[in-house]
Amino acid sequence: MSPGTVLALALTVVCAGACGSPSPTGDDADAGPGVPPGTFEWTTGGQTLTATATEVGVGVVTVGYQIGTATDGSSFTFSIQGTQFGTTFDMFVLAGSFAATVPPPAGHYRIVGAAADRQFSGLLTSAGASGMSNVIFSQSGETVLTRSAVGDVEGTFTMQTTSATTVTGRFNVGCLTASNTGFRCGPASMDAGGTCADLLACCAAGDPRCPPLYSAAMPNGDAACVRVLSVYRSLFCP
Repeated sequence: MSPGTVLALALTVVCAGACGSPSPTGDDADAGPGVPPGTFEWTTGGQTLTATATEVGVGVVTVGYQIGTATDGSSFTFSIQGTQFGTTFDMFVLAGSFAATVPPPAGHYRIVGAAADRQFSGLLTSAGASGMSNVIFSQSGETVLTRSAVGDVEGTFTMQTTSATTVTGRFNVGCLTASNTGFRCGPASMDAGGTCADLLACCAAGDPRCPPLYSAAMPNGDAACVRVLSVYRSLFCP
């Protein structure tokens, strides 16, 4: 799979489901993941894959986290991912949904099949040289964020899949942008303030990517528009 395809995947990961309430315990609640910065490692079926951050054009790296919003602004999205190139292409994504702020506080969060507020879902994709791919989805488990700050997200996870396998992993990552800056890095919060009128005025600056976000968020009211503004204000607003 080409780096361009990986880039497209990295920029379009959307949280597909959610879980119940986590028990945030603070940055110092658990030991760190024990892997160096720029690393996402996962183990399944006795095989461990280690992805390390490598830039793949336009400042995007293969290992990291990114923030965003659900299409309708109903939540923030927060995904952590690792991509490895070798004899196969392998990609693991933890995709979370959060109503209040991203990056979310350090703590314990459930992994489910379809993430809701303060939950993660997991997705493991493998593709061979022939182009045949295998996709595995999460069913249950837990993500532990031992540190969660702009440019520095660390933790571990244990995930049971729909194919009755267990995947464990650990990560120590920065933002998916190589410089750890930009709208994908955060922070974003409901405390940012604003209204749908503010978002509409922002869209008047002319960026063609803004009106579709406004149209999707506006029916959900100012709360949805605030999320969109909090993430994308620096990108769209004059």
